[in-house]
Order: sequence, then C-alpha cells, then structure tokens
Amino acid sequence: MSAIAILICTYALLKNVAPVPLAAAILTINVLGLITTGSLSSMAAALLGVIILLYAHGFRVVRLILLGLVVALLLGWVLSSPLVPESLRGPVQRFYQVTGQTENISTLDIRIQTYNAAWDSIERDPFLGKGLGETNAAAIELGTVVHNFVLRGWYQGGILLGAAFAAILVAAIFAVLTAFRTRQHALATGVIAVMLSFGLTSAFFEQIYYWLPVIVAWATLGRPPKKVTMGHRAERGSSLLHSAGARSR
Repeated sequence: MSAIAILICTYALLKNVAPVPLAAAILTINVLGLITTGSLSSMAAALLGVIILLYAHGFRVVRLILLGLVVALLLGWVLSSPLVPESLRGPVQRFYQVTGQTENISTLDIRIQTYNAAWDSIERDPFLGKGLGETNAAAIELGTVVHNFVLRGWYQGGILLGAAFAAILVAAIFAVLTAFRTRQHALATGVIAVMLSFGLTSAFFEQIYYWLPVIVAWATLGRPPKKVTMGHRAERGSSLLHSAGARSR
C-alpha cells in the first residue's frame, strides 16, 4: 500500500493538485516506510509503477530507465553504509538472504521449490487443480504457498482459473500500452502495474485488499476521447458559422 501512496503523491506533484510540501512529506514517509519493510518485491513493483506513471505522463523512456538504474544503485550504496540506521538497511540484508548469501534459508530457493512443486501438480492434473481450500494452498512441506497468482490459480483452480488470471495479466499489459500511446490514465495504469507485478512474486491470490485497488483503478479506465477528423472539424465550423449568421439576422 505504500507503493500506491507513492504513486498518488507523485501524480499529485506532477499535476499540482495538492500542496507541494504536504505531498512531498507524505511521499517521503511512504518511501522510507517501504524501505524499512525490506521487501524487494514491493520496492521493485513501486519502482515499476513510478516508471510507468512518469512515462504515461510524458517522460522519455531512456531517461526513465537511467533514472531507475541511478536510483537503485544510489539506494543500494547508501543503505550499505554503516552510518545508516539498521532499520533502513533491510533491503540490503534482504537481498543477501534472498540470494542465499547468509546463514538463513534463501527465500528465492523456497519460492522456486514452490513453483516446481506447483508445476509438477499441474502436469499430473492440468484441468481440475488441487482445489481452493486452505489445506491445498501450500505447495511444499514447509507450508509456503505459491508466490505467483497466475501459477497458483492454475495449481489450485485448474486450467480455467489459471487462464482467467492470465487474461487479467494480458489485459493489464494492454492497458499500460494504451496509456503509453494515449498519454492518459497514468495513475490508474501505474496502480494496476504495481499490484499485478507484485502479485507475480507474492502470496497475492486470495488477498482481497490487494485486489481492491486493482478493481478501483480498472474502473477508472475509460475510452480515450475520439480524435477529431477533418470532416468533423469542417462540420463543426459550418455549424458555428450557421449559428453566427442566424444571430446576425
């Protein structure tokens, strides 16, 4: 949810729809809050959402890629410093843990095990799935659920549910591409991108409060305004001249 707040504050600053000090303060608080969680998935999703928001707002893609790389490298360098409070160094320690560079269990390895276990189950029964009950949620003996909503939908709900989630993901990609083309709905597509990209690496499947922002953002997506053609312009100009002539009489 901090990622969504970051998007809203960034959008407010771009559109100048809120006092700059207030929006900047809320943005800073949520950035720091997101960092202290140490969640690499959340931070990556937030960065992706901000890049999509800025690009749909009119920023150039090369600058955005460079900005993302600079921010990631600078953040990693700053957080590695011993001068930074321990609570803010969570992402660095988390990165070491995820990649198996600490004494703790590599969470990346655990997730890969769940993916493999889910795929083995899909190969045995690709049509019906294991069932949507809580007892069928865990993919391995450690009790860890599949951290990918599309794969977990197929694993538990069968091919139809997996296809439905895949269709949502494809529709979201088309929504983002449409926002890039029309330069509209930057905030809504950014929110959708944040939540669904996070859902590809997290236990997103049955979390209602994760799906709700996606539904609300999707509801705000409307058709872009119709392009005014030369015929429409001529017709509109003719009607205006006719109205002006009628008034002069």
